Order: sequence, then C-alpha cells, then structure tokens
Amino acid sequence: MKTYEQRVSEIKTVDDIDDQLRKAKQYTMKLRKEAKSDKLNLSQKLALQSKVQEAERILRKLRMASFDIEDEINAREAAEAIV
Repeated sequence: MKTYEQRVSEIKTVDDIDDQLRKAKQYTMKLRKEAKSDKLNLSQKLALQSKVQEAERILRKLRMASFDIEDEINAREAAEAIV
C-alpha cells in the first residue's frame, strides 16, 4: 500500500492529482471488495478491514489536500515562468 507521502511525491502536474486520486480510490474499492469475500475467515477479514481503513484515510487526506497541492504546483510553474 502506498502511503500519503509516496502518492504526493508522484504528483508533478495538476493532472497527476486526479490520477493519484483515481488510483487511491480504485485501490480502496479493491480492498473493500476483497474484505467482503466469502473465501476469507474472520481473522483475515479483520486484517483486511484495517487495510481498508488505512486506504480510506489516505484517500480522504489526499482529497482534502488536493487544492493545496494544486496551488503549490501552480505557484512553482509561475515562479519558473518568471525566471
């Protein structure tokens, strides 16, 4: 599982923000689906549920920070354009 910091480090452009949000959401949905599987026993489901909660936390944090990250990218591009 990628951490929040790893996801942010991969963001170089504004389009990368949407890409990372999409990837984080897909990963979270994949984990949720696995956690609902009938093939897992209770302890496996509980372990997977903690991964789901962590993935949701990362997704939520990324969504909340997306505008700040976009502002940083735009400021960096504006500063490079001046120089």
